[in-house]
Amino acid sequence: MIDIRVDKRALERKLRDLPRRVERKIVNGATRKGANVIAREMRKRAPVRAASGNPGIDLKFAGEGEFPRGPGFLKKNIRARKVKDRRNNGATYRVGPRGYAFYGLILEGGSRYITARPWMRPAFDAKANEAAEAVIDAFWDGIEKELEKL
Repeated sequence: MIDIRVDKRALERKLRDLPRRVERKIVNGATRKGANVIAREMRKRAPVRAASGNPGIDLKFAGEGEFPRGPGFLKKNIRARKVKDRRNNGATYRVGPRGYAFYGLILEGGSRYITARPWMRPAFDAKANEAAEAVIDAFWDGIEKELEKL
């Protein structure tokens, strides 16, 4: 998983005039935009298993207690989710596969049985600057919007 953290201390002067609720809304919204930039790139780079040529395997209907994982399952389950920030000085979003798509983490780092096939880290490296720009733009847009309301 890749964590994206934004520290709001740099914007403290501007945000001091805004109510805490509005401040939190701006920080969360801006951080979410940056996390979504990374998530979109991860979806593009996520490995996709080729569909089985075996007509006896039906990917849509798995047996009882099984979960169907057809081609593209990993790609469909990449999300940016907000996680609790214990320090209460910003917003933290976790970007990566969720739930039954946990094997994406194994593909990323490898195991003793398979070699690593990184796809999350290269996605982050490719879009880190664009994500930072999206966060900064969203911060300023949010601040301007809320200051107009005052």
